[in-house]
Amino acid sequence: MSDWQITFNGLTIGDATYGIEQLTGFHDSPDVRSSDQMRARSHGQWSSPDFLGGRTVQASITINSQHPSSAAWQALSQALVTGQQSESVLSATIPGVAYGNTVQVNARVRKLSLPIDMNYTFGVGRAEVEWHCTDPRIYSSTLTTLTTTQATSSGGLLLPALAPLAFIGTATGGQVVATNSGEFDAPWTAVISGPVINPRIENVTTGKTISFTGELGEGDTLTISSLDRTVLLNGSTSRYSWLTAGSSWFDLPAGDTTVRFAGASGSGSINLSFRSVWI
Repeated sequence: MSDWQITFNGLTIGDATYGIEQLTGFHDSPDVRSSDQMRARSHGQWSSPDFLGGRTVQASITINSQHPSSAAWQALSQALVTGQQSESVLSATIPGVAYGNTVQVNARVRKLSLPIDMNYTFGVGRAEVEWHCTDPRIYSSTLTTLTTTQATSSGGLLLPALAPLAFIGTATGGQVVATNSGEFDAPWTAVISGPVINPRIENVTTGKTISFTGELGEGDTLTISSLDRTVLLNGSTSRYSWLTAGSSWFDLPAGDTTVRFAGASGSGSINLSFRSVWI
């Protein structure tokens, strides 16, 4: 993509045929869902976390094409159909937005306006389009995938073995450094490949760990999504019940995060995938 262009459903906007007069939503904050509570019989509020709602992206587009049998008008209408049940990728490269990187959101067209006026009759029309994004994050178009094998442990069980069991030694290897080049926490997807018993994913930087009680055989995979909070065996069967009680979900903040993959035993591996995120 070139600078000052957006693409959606195979349509490129920002060229000689489709010009961008105005674009909003990529450089604006999304809706905020506040959980602040009013102080009873007092001034002000109790501070509680803010969460983000959806994002709205709007574009004013000029169409330069003759009538009435213009393929350009047909292509515009076909690409921007409202009432779709699923979201499609809306990409943009705008200088100054996300440090000039090509970024994307998942969006559906909520409104398309094509006024028929004097300019329209002379082949210079104007369209107004509005997309809605249920996920407010603006993602890099580049997917980063990091791979490592299972960490190995030295040491063993401290004897005599009394509950709770105590292990000595340290885990070595099995680490990757995930660099989120954006400005907001990035969700990730991990695919663990067996054989491994009781796998775990450790955020070495913060100390948070997601661990599982279960066994993956040779050829088995466990797919974990921090965005959807899902745990799938071989891509289809839920194994959310494998999560241990002390597990803590985490995303990847801006900057570097060291992530380690380990297990009680085995020789498995992990693929960790994510996109840098802006808001």
